[in-house]
Amino acid sequence: MAGARAGMRYFIAILLGATVVFMVFSITQEWTIFEPFFLGQNENPVEEAVVPTGIEETLKKMNTLLVHLYRYKGDIRFLDRMPISGNVRQSLAEDLAYLESAGVIQDMELMSCSIESVRQVGKQTVTVLTLESWRLLYRDPKGRPFDPKPRTFDIQWRYLMKKNGGAWEVVAMEPAI
Repeated sequence: MAGARAGMRYFIAILLGATVVFMVFSITQEWTIFEPFFLGQNENPVEEAVVPTGIEETLKKMNTLLVHLYRYKGDIRFLDRMPISGNVRQSLAEDLAYLESAGVIQDMELMSCSIESVRQVGKQTVTVLTLESWRLLYRDPKGRPFDPKPRTFDIQWRYLMKKNGGAWEVVAMEPAI
């Protein structure tokens, strides 16, 4: 009986040792998966991503037309040319209606826009995270600024983009908090 216990202890020690060795080899082989557990989660992960063709151009076109849309009191011609889906179009129209009812023109300028990451979420769908710098000035209906000093700010945006008929369009957008 004592021999059986000693044999069992020896067998368990071998299993535990083999488990530890196996875990060490697994962790080193798949370090990118285990790294956050040992070194902490990176709060602002930036992926080195290949940006699919057309994404950057689509965002540039959308933001350029967005600036004109707000600067020129919601001129529908700018809204109709934007590479956006119906729900984004509706959201922008509601925002413009609110500003108009308040007697405010939002005059903005995109200072810079960099793509931080691109993640494939479907066959023809990606999530794009950007870091954008904006200059913003509020004007009255006659074009006079409420405050002569424009505000500048940086904001991260998360865009859900879908390839539709060979071209990308923004189907959702939200601040990435």
